[in-house]
Amino acid sequence: MSDIGFSVGFTDLDSLVEKIDNFKSKKYVVEAIQAYRVGAFRAAITAIWVAILTDIIFKIEELSEGDNPQAKSKYAEIEIAIQEKNEATKITLIQKVESQLLMWSLDDFQFITLNEKIDLDRVREDRNLCAHPAITEDGVLFDPSPEKVRVHIVNALTHLIARSPVQGQNIIKMIIEKLRSVDCPSDRNYIRNLLGNKKYLERAKFTSFRGTVICLMKDFISCDIDKEYDFLKKMAFGLVAAKEIKPEFFDRVLKERINVWLPIGLEINQLKKLFLLLPSIDGFKMLISEPHILAMKEYLKLVTYKDVVTLKLLELNDPEFEAILLGRLEELATGELIYIFENARSLIKFKQFVLELFLKSGCFEHGQRAGDIILKNKDFLVFDDVKFILQNLSNEKFVTINGSGYHQILHASSAEKFFNELYCISEKMQGFNISVWGHFYSLIPGEMQSQYEGMVEDLILDAAERGE
Repeated sequence: MSDIGFSVGFTDLDSLVEKIDNFKSKKYVVEAIQAYRVGAFRAAITAIWVAILTDIIFKIEELSEGDNPQAKSKYAEIEIAIQEKNEATKITLIQKVESQLLMWSLDDFQFITLNEKIDLDRVREDRNLCAHPAITEDGVLFDPSPEKVRVHIVNALTHLIARSPVQGQNIIKMIIEKLRSVDCPSDRNYIRNLLGNKKYLERAKFTSFRGTVICLMKDFISCDIDKEYDFLKKMAFGLVAAKEIKPEFFDRVLKERINVWLPIGLEINQLKKLFLLLPSIDGFKMLISEPHILAMKEYLKLVTYKDVVTLKLLELNDPEFEAILLGRLEELATGELIYIFENARSLIKFKQFVLELFLKSGCFEHGQRAGDIILKNKDFLVFDDVKFILQNLSNEKFVTINGSGYHQILHASSAEKFFNELYCISEKMQGFNISVWGHFYSLIPGEMQSQYEGMVEDLILDAAERGE
């Protein structure tokens, strides 16, 4: 069975009903839908109008229980009408309240927009025709179509009843205050869950969403990256969360405001912060003006190693910017590169760079730290990576000591730990070949060979199996 007058099934209205938080509002809506489905269209319009009025009252009541003086004042006015003892006076007061509820929703609480109020006013007008013995000019009793009734129900739900009681002008304030709070961690998942709450952006209208994004971006652009880095990250995570929660809304705001946020001549210290947004907001780079893109490219050519970490430049996910960054990385000192890679979340795109960094280490400390970076990223290694390390330990391209033919890293006290662990990891890799490790063993200084007992046993066993 389908909804009257439509080929769409029950699920459209039923799914909207499931979004209603207040059980009393939900009860009235269910009554309206039931009347609609049995063809009692005038009863359905009357019921959905009652649902609209009661839901506004419930929302104001909920806000009045918090720190909202405006809601407290309006709810006190409602209570005076409800508690009036004189019946005639009570009816007058209630009618006065009812006549103002939609306007309060628009002007005082921003529960609805102007266009949404116009839609709900139409429900009120049709309710008056249904509830009173109104006769049309033709002398025919008002008989609303099923299409009109269903539109009224859907508008009541989507414009008002299925939304949480958050004031449009206050939602922005609450979100920004939450993010600015010292209690809010600069954690992407935490902020995504926070903003995705139904009280904030999940059910926010475009005007509230737009205002929130504008405030987030203003704070993001204006804050000092050196002194307020944690705050900067929170604003960035907030913008990314907004994109994920309502991508269509976000793109509308971005296209509308991008030239306001990024005027020509913006200083590079402000512009460089955009690198934090590029990996997570699809299409963001396309909206940035060409002069700004050129300025960002020039910045990458001279970027400091600390900014590579601060701006998470290894995560750019943009071939054009990555090529420039790679050229800059090749100019940095070994210690600076190690600092960068130690602070990176993933090195899958820079794996070869890190393997060569290990081989080029000019001192034991750098070799140990580079080795630790490789082991930390062991999930991205394949056996060809292991072969590359082992076969290049005697490569003249990399550092050796006194022309002895083997890499100085083998003298480091930490070398035994690194290579033994790398051996254990490589045994589980597809394409494992122990003969590659035999070449490595031949390079180890004699006095250090006893530190590789497990490997030696495997090499002896392998040689025996091959009859050597």
